[in-house]
Amino acid sequence: MPTPCFDAACIHAARYLLAARARHPAARTLVAGVSGIDGSGKTLVTRTLVELLRASGAHALHVPSDPWLAPTTPGEGALERYERSRGHVRLLAEVVRPVADSRTLPTGGRAGAPGYRRSAWRDVDILLVDGNFLFRRESRGAFDLRLWVDCTAETATERLLAGGDDPGGVIARVTMPAQAIHLACDVPRAAAQLVFVNDVRLAPEPWLLLPLPQRIPSPA
Repeated sequence: MPTPCFDAACIHAARYLLAARARHPAARTLVAGVSGIDGSGKTLVTRTLVELLRASGAHALHVPSDPWLAPTTPGEGALERYERSRGHVRLLAEVVRPVADSRTLPTGGRAGAPGYRRSAWRDVDILLVDGNFLFRRESRGAFDLRLWVDCTAETATERLLAGGDDPGGVIARVTMPAQAIHLACDVPRAAAQLVFVNDVRLAPEPWLLLPLPQRIPSPA
C-alpha cells in the first residue's frame, strides 16, 4: 500500500531516471527495468514512476513482461520453470531494442503494452519494463538502468495467497522456488542501481529506497 515513504522513494527514483535521460543520447530511448520476485510490488512502483515521469513532461511507457513468459504447465518443477523463464528475451528483441535504438517501435513491431495506440510508440523518452527474471545474467545488459524491489519470499507468499486461490499449491511448490534459483544464480539485486525495500522483515519502514536518496550517485 502506498505511504508517504513510498511517495518519497518514487519521487527520488523518478528524478534519478530524468537525470539519466538528460545524459542519454538524444536519438535513443532510455530503457529501465523494474524487477523483483512475485508479490514484491514492482508493478505498483513502475506505474507510479510512469505517472511521475509523464507529469514532468517525459514521454514514458510501461511494458509488462509477464505476458511474454510461458505459462506454468502441469507437473512443472521449479528448475524447469526457471529454465523456461526466458520469454522476456523475445520482448527485448521485438519491442525493447527497436525502441531503444530509434525511440520508435517500427511498423510491424508488436506493441507489448496493452492499451497503447501506435502513435504512443513515437519519440519515447523512457521505456520502463517490469517483470520477473528480467535481470538474468544474459539479459540484464539490455537495460540502461535497473531497479530492484526487495522482498522476502515469506512476505511475498503471504501477499500472493491473500490475493486469491492457489490451485495445486503452485506458489509454494513452483513459483517461489524458481525465483529462489534466480536469486542464487543471477544475483539480480546486485545488478540494480536502485533498490526499493518493501518488506517490514527487511526494514522497519516499507518502501525504503537504497542507496539513501542523499547518497544516490548521479547516473553515468
